[in-house]
Amino acid sequence: MINSVIRLKYIMNTKRKITAKEALIEAAARLFAEKGYDAVSTRELAEASGVNLGAIQYHFGSKARLFVETMAHLWDEPAHQAPLALLLAPAKDEIEAVERVAQFVSAMLAYLLRDDSTGPCRMMFRETFSSASQDPEMLEALTTSFVKEITQPYNDSMSQLLRVAAPQASNEQVEWCARAIIAQCMFPATQRPFIERMQGAKLNVNPCFQKMVTEIVCFTLSVLDLSPAAGAAGREAARRFTEIDAVAG
Repeated sequence: MINSVIRLKYIMNTKRKITAKEALIEAAARLFAEKGYDAVSTRELAEASGVNLGAIQYHFGSKARLFVETMAHLWDEPAHQAPLALLLAPAKDEIEAVERVAQFVSAMLAYLLRDDSTGPCRMMFRETFSSASQDPEMLEALTTSFVKEITQPYNDSMSQLLRVAAPQASNEQVEWCARAIIAQCMFPATQRPFIERMQGAKLNVNPCFQKMVTEIVCFTLSVLDLSPAAGAAGREAARRFTEIDAVAG
């Protein structure tokens, strides 16, 4: 019976012109999100994707590597790349740089707090603090992937933008400020149920969303001793962009 199901799914995947590797990543994204890494077996992954069990070893080498490539696939969604693009575009002066930071924070939080999001950020944090991290291969794969796919690109791009916003700041100040902004965007996504219970409101709906973005932007940038004009631009930009990105209440 199981073999028949596998053959049927294989035929369906062939008609859709999805490779075995793509089918495994699609199935893994759904199953890992629903159950967590430890609760999903390689046999279940193979059956859900319509391939034979050896395909996981052939295409990925291990379940841990399949998890990492699945996370990379989720982070490659256009919705995720959009916030990063805001950091990559050069800013002509400190005002534009601060406005871009505010726009990024608003867009990034809107993405991470989507109600329909598969939540790669939450998934990776969940596994980092679960029993799965006791597996050295899994922990190494998680750490390497998170730094490569998320931490390093965002930190480097944010640092470049902050150097324009605060040219007088030291490299150390800029780099720690960049890390703080990225971390504060990640925190609500991973701790959302607890924060919403304390706030008594949904994080992705104004006025809660607007207050959160404004605090992240203004509080964190305050350590860089921005000019009064740049500080005002940051507050105004936070207000303007959250009106666009927040979910309608």
